[in-house]
This record gives sequence, structure tokens and C-alpha cells, in this order.
Amino acid sequence: MTSQAYTLSQIVSQLGGEWKGEDIAITAVRPLDQAQAEHISFLANPKYKAEVHDSQAGAVIVSPKAADEFAGRNLIVAADPYLYFAKVARLFSPIVKAQGGVHPTAVVEASAKVPASCEIGANAYIGANAVLGEGCRILANAVVQHDCTLGDEVVLHPNSVIYYGCTLGNRVEIHSGAVIGADGFGLAFAGDSWFKIPQTGAVTLGDDVEIGSNTNIDRGAMSDTTVGNGFGRYFPDVGLQRLGAKCRLYPPFERNEQTPQNAGKTACRQRRSLKAAQTVRAPHPNTFKPNTNKERRTSWTYNSRSKPKTFKNLSHTVIRFCNSTALLRSNR
Repeated sequence: MTSQAYTLSQIVSQLGGEWKGEDIAITAVRPLDQAQAEHISFLANPKYKAEVHDSQAGAVIVSPKAADEFAGRNLIVAADPYLYFAKVARLFSPIVKAQGGVHPTAVVEASAKVPASCEIGANAYIGANAVLGEGCRILANAVVQHDCTLGDEVVLHPNSVIYYGCTLGNRVEIHSGAVIGADGFGLAFAGDSWFKIPQTGAVTLGDDVEIGSNTNIDRGAMSDTTVGNGFGRYFPDVGLQRLGAKCRLYPPFERNEQTPQNAGKTACRQRRSLKAAQTVRAPHPNTFKPNTNKERRTSWTYNSRSKPKTFKNLSHTVIRFCNSTALLRSNR
């Protein structure tokens, strides 16, 4: 977070929209029920109008239709208040840029290509023949194994791991504990034992993909597991998400849905789980719903306080426990 304050006119000059009322200084974004005179909040869902009237927020972002209902208040009028709020939040929480340099405890193999603009943190490791783009941030204890390719401004948070041969696009962000490119489940029965199938594929993440903490994206047995460009934060960091080998995910063609006012509270309550080799062109993550096809169910949800359940004789299993969801493929 930045301590810099912005007046409403300064915000509008950078982000567009129209401001009404006094040109007050804003120091942070806050929810309507917590905002004070120096804060800005937003109204994206009309059913929360009463909260605007009760709020002590110094300014509120509203749609053109709602603006007339709040005469006398300091407003910023925008076509999409939720998107505008996100952009205002970015003003107060700017993206941290890499500070070029390699920490003395980091290990960078001689054959790796690391531009001077990259930031390599304490105890980080860059493997042989790895290629990093400009402005990457490889933070403490992060690992990039051999023969990986990273685009510009990639961020690997502490203790994340990129296995060998994986490709990350520009502005990809991998949060702590995530593992990209581990072996998928692949076993062939050899009569009295199981023979492991070498996982010769890799993982390809497109531009602007963000992977939440403790997520595991498996490599494919023969072809890559792929997440397409601009998929945003598909795997929220509620922990232990898993994308099976050879899945292919792509963002929606359009995003016409209105995000609810309480999206931050409900965005992660429902989950779509993907089995191996499944291709999905997903809707906005806030609109995900579980598969309701009774003939071929692919996901289950139940009280996170209950004991973990195992569904046998299925191609995969979903376990939800203490707000953690893991997709497990069977070895059959």
C-alpha cells in the first residue's frame, strides 16, 4: 500500500469518469460499512443502496443510474463501478517493480540467462539453460528448474517451484507454495506392480495468468497442460487447488455479467473441478457453479467442517476440507 493521497479530480484525470461534490483527498479504499471521511468506496449492486446512505465514506463510486439518488454526496460516476473500484485500488497498491540484482545467497547456474533488470531473492535458484525476461522477480526460496522460459515481469513468490521445461508468459504471478509442472498421475499395470509412465509434457501458462498459493498444476504425459492468456486469478489462494495433467483452460470470449457488491465474500464459495485432458472455456470465476449432471458428476461440495470424503470407483475424486479443495485422479 502507498501512503500517497489522491484528490477526486486526480483520480478522474487518470481513470476517467465524472466526479461530483467536493474535491476531497482520498487515502485508501474501504467497504461502505468501514469507510471514513478519507476513504472511497463503491456501489455496484442496487440492493446495497441503504449502506451508501449510512456510510461515512468521503466518496462513493456509483453508476450513472444511481448518481441522482445520492445528491449532496461526493461521487465518482462510472459505467462499471466495480471495475472502477479495482482501478482505484490499484492506484493505492501499485505493482511492485523488480529491483535488479542477485542476492548473495541465490544460486544462478552459469548457463541461465538472467537480465540485469531481474530481482533474484535470497536462497532462490535458477537452473541451467533457464531464460528469464526483463523485470522478473524471483523471491526468496523460489525455484526455477532447468530449461524453463519466463516472460517479462514474471513474479514468483517465496517457496514457489517451477519444474523443468515449463513456460510462463508475460506478467505471470505464482503465489507461495504453488508447484508448476510436477508429474501427473500416470501408471500402467504390469501384472504384479505399477509401472510409472514418464511425464514428458510440460506446463504452459499464457500472459497475465495468476496462480493462487498451494496450487499444483501437473505436467502432461505427452503434451503440455495449458492455461490460456488472460485467465486472471483462476485458482484463488484458498489452498490446495489442483489442475490435472493435459487440461487446457482458456478465458471467456466475453464478460457481460455484473459482479455483485459482495463478490469478495462469495467468489470462492463454489468451485469447478477439472479432470485430466479436459478442455474448458470458463466463465468469469465469480459465476462458477458445480457440475449438476447426475450421470457424470465431476465435483462435490459439502460442509468444510465434515470429515474428508473419498468417492471410489470414479475417474477422479474431489476432497473439500477446511476450505481446501484438491482434485485427485485415481490410479486405475
